[in-house]
Amino acid sequence: EVYETSNSTKELSYKERKQKLLDTMKNEFAGRTAKFTKNGEVYYAFYDKDGLNKGVYGDKKSDKKGYKAKINIGADGNYIELAENALYVDSSKESGKQNRFHKDAKEWDYYVKTVKSDGVYYDVLVNVKNTGDNQFVYDITLKEAVSLPDTENVSYAGNSTASNNNVPQNKENATENVKKP
Repeated sequence: EVYETSNSTKELSYKERKQKLLDTMKNEFAGRTAKFTKNGEVYYAFYDKDGLNKGVYGDKKSDKKGYKAKINIGADGNYIELAENALYVDSSKESGKQNRFHKDAKEWDYYVKTVKSDGVYYDVLVNVKNTGDNQFVYDITLKEAVSLPDTENVSYAGNSTASNNNVPQNKENATENVKKP
């Protein structure tokens, strides 16, 4: 996926961009879901108000450039698309944290992909909370990609993703029992 920050968003301060992202998600896209596929099963995750606020004002996992890219993408109205088309990689049971957003979680699903924003590649990690009744996008983290995807050999629903890169291995040195999601 390729994103380019619009001129109208570039004219806004980052404070204004954050507010635009929140306003768009809370007003225009209220109730809209992001589509995820886990082990061949499709489900839809809601964007919760607490998760949105955390993603905009409490993001401590994205690096500086990734955080700014996430805000730009969201301010341009593409925050839902940022989570979609990611590849499922793993799940974990709730660890016992009891803040207000964790308290009803039964399981967490993790999704990854690589996007390009304003000419820079970012690895995206999406955390989805499963309550047993509903799923909620909890966190979207962007970090500048360590290695660039090989766009000629990488394809996932028409989009480049970090998780589909072909990594050549020397069979003599490769681990035989690698856990695969």
